[in-house]
Amino acid sequence: MNRAIILLTTMFLWVVALPVQQSQAKKRSRPHILLIVADDLGYNDVGFHSGAKNSPTPVIDKLAKNGVELTNFYVHPLCSPTRAAMLTGRHPIRYGMQFEVIRPWMENGLSLNEFLLPQALKRANYKSVIIGKWHLGHSEKYQPFRRGFDHQYGPHKGAINYYSKERGGEVDWFRNGKQVKNEKSYATNLLGKEAVKIIQEHNKKQPLFMYLPFNAVHVPLQGPPKHKKPKLKKIKGEGKKAYKERLDKETFRWMLKNLDTNIGRILAALKERKMRKNTLVFFISDNGGHKGISDNSPFRGNKGSFYEGGIRVVSIVNWPAQLKAGKRDQPMHAVDLYPTLLNLVGVDSNGIKQQLPIDGIDVWPTVAREATLKRKDLFLNVHRNLGAIRSGRWKLYVKFASCKKLEGNTLEQCDKCSKVSGKYAHRKQLFDLSNDPGETKDLAAKKRKVVARMFKELMTYDAAAKEEVFYCDTTTKTKKKTKKKKK
Repeated sequence: MNRAIILLTTMFLWVVALPVQQSQAKKRSRPHILLIVADDLGYNDVGFHSGAKNSPTPVIDKLAKNGVELTNFYVHPLCSPTRAAMLTGRHPIRYGMQFEVIRPWMENGLSLNEFLLPQALKRANYKSVIIGKWHLGHSEKYQPFRRGFDHQYGPHKGAINYYSKERGGEVDWFRNGKQVKNEKSYATNLLGKEAVKIIQEHNKKQPLFMYLPFNAVHVPLQGPPKHKKPKLKKIKGEGKKAYKERLDKETFRWMLKNLDTNIGRILAALKERKMRKNTLVFFISDNGGHKGISDNSPFRGNKGSFYEGGIRVVSIVNWPAQLKAGKRDQPMHAVDLYPTLLNLVGVDSNGIKQQLPIDGIDVWPTVAREATLKRKDLFLNVHRNLGAIRSGRWKLYVKFASCKKLEGNTLEQCDKCSKVSGKYAHRKQLFDLSNDPGETKDLAAKKRKVVARMFKELMTYDAAAKEEVFYCDTTTKTKKKTKKKKK
C-alpha cells in the first residue's frame, strides 16, 4: 500500500513539474554565437603560441587568455571540406568532398540533401548571418541565402583580390545573392564593418548566429591600405629571393594584424550593445598555414597535408558568462561544432540524426567541465592518396599508391580511381603524438598490432565513402589564351 502511494505521489509530482520544465526551456536565454574562421592561419602565427613580444594578434591572444583553448582541434587540410564539416556535422566522405575545393569553374556544391547548421538553428529562433567567404558552391541553388542564412555578405568562390574583389576576371562579392561591384575598400575591413553594422541593428531579444569566415590571411599577399607595400631595409649581402621572402612575411604580418583589429572592432560592438557577456565565441582556422609564409611549428606539414601542420589548428572558445579560462587537450574535430552548438541551445541533434547520421559529438561537457570524451578513435580523413586516423596518443598516417588525375575521362574511370583499396597502400606511419607532436619518429614497425587495428578502422570509413564529386568534376575549365610565339 505504501509503495503504491509513493508511486502515485511520484507520478503526480512528475506530471506537475513537466509543464514547468518545458516552460523554463522555452524561456531559457540562448547565447548569441559568433563563429570566426581565419583562412590559412598557421598554428604558431598567433602571439599566444609563438610568444612574440610584438604580437600581431593581441585581440585573439586575449580571447585565448580569458577563454578555453582547445589544443588538439582538428579540421581538414583545405578550405571547402572544413567549412562543409562545420556546417553539417558530417565528414566530407559522406558527400564526396574529401579533399578538393570548389573551383570557380565548377557547377557543383555542397549536397542539397545536407541539413546545415543555420537551418537547424531556426528551430531555436536564431537569426543566421554569414559575413565572409562561403566556398561551398556558387551556383544559385547552393548559395548561402538558399541554405538557411537570413543575410549574406562577401565572396562565394574562395580566394579573391582584396581590393578589386575579382577572381578569374569576375567580381566575386555579393550581398544576399546579388553581385556588388562598387566596393573597392580592403576586403577584411569591409567584412568587419558589415559585422559591426549587423550587431548595431540587431534585435537583442532574438539570438544571433554570426558566421564570420574571413578571407584573411589567404593569398594573394595584399596588405591593408597603409601597409599595402611594406618597406624593409635590405640586409647586407641579402639576395633578391631572401629579400622577397622577408617582404612577403611582413605583408602577411600586416594582413594578420588587420584581421585581429577587425575582430576587436566586432567584439567592441557586442560590448557596446551589452551583448558580449552572453556571446559564445568560437575561433578557429580552416586548415594549416601556407608553406613558406605561415608558421605551423611545432608541427610537421602545412596546408594540404594530413600531417599535424595541415589539420591541427588554433582553436578558442570564449564565453564570459559561462566559461572559466583554461585548456582542453582531448582531441576534437570540426564536425563536433554542429551537435555541440545545437544541443547547447536546446535543439536535439539526435532528432536530426534520423534524417542523416551525424559524425560529430557534443563536446560541451568537455569544454565547460573537462569531462572525458566518449570517443575511442577520431577519424581525420581518407581520400584517393592519403588517409589519417587518431586513437588516443596514436596517429596513423597512410599514403596510398598515387592516382593520376583523369581529366577528360569518363565518370566510370573517375569512380574506379576515387576509391581507395588497402592492398595498394605502400606507406604507413605511426606517431606517438603525446611524445612526438612533430611526427618525426615513425613507430609503425614496432607497433604492428596498433597499426593493423587503426588501419582496419580507417578502411571502414573508406568503404562508406562516396566518390569524390569535385575531383571527378566534368565541367571544363576555361582555357587561358596562349601567346603566339614571335617568328
